[in-house]
Amino acid sequence: MKAETIIEVVRKLIGGVDAIGETNHDNRAYENLNVMIDVCNALLDDIYIASKTKDCPQYSMKQIGGHAYRFIEDLKVWCDEVIGE
Repeated sequence: MKAETIIEVVRKLIGGVDAIGETNHDNRAYENLNVMIDVCNALLDDIYIASKTKDCPQYSMKQIGGHAYRFIEDLKVWCDEVIGE
């Protein structure tokens, strides 16, 4: 399954997180945001665990670990850019 399809399904399952200034809508969006954050935290934990194999001698483990570690490095750069705005 393509990543775009999974993202679309997850967004539909969670619901919108955009605030529009209407209390009932924004309360639902806030709850949806909490769910989205929980999902992201779980996925990031999985990526972090995978990154621990970056220094393994087995090629396949090193490949997965390196890919996960580079993602974390890129995520740090992105976070630094967002926080710096």
